[in-house]
Amino acid sequence: MRSTNISKQVKNTDGTLKTAVQIASQALDNKKGLDILVIPLSKNNGMADTLVIATGTSKTHVKTLADNVEKKLSKHGYTPHIEGMPANQWVLVDVGDIIVHIFMPDARELYNLEKLWGYDMQEDIAEEGLTG
Repeated sequence: MRSTNISKQVKNTDGTLKTAVQIASQALDNKKGLDILVIPLSKNNGMADTLVIATGTSKTHVKTLADNVEKKLSKHGYTPHIEGMPANQWVLVDVGDIIVHIFMPDARELYNLEKLWGYDMQEDIAEEGLTG
């Protein structure tokens, strides 16, 4: 497995620092990705340290999101590998220790990676004090 230091910080044009997770998340947000979620994983899972999950509204939107993530990460010196094109139902952008999953809504619901990895969004929201 390729290893990428996801906590490596790279300088932005304005002099601030960002990690690969921040770059990928912002790239998704910039192209209006929906329900963007970052899930930290156990360091011993043998796959990745972090998953970033997002939803696109159409196959074209999913492709646009994946292309933007690849472009932004490449610009900062990462070497992303993309799987799932041209079908664009579920596109995976692999950057070593970070994996970005971009789904069509039906595919995201079907595969439900949040549940698979034991991520409870309600619990997370409650911890942040966002529920009444």
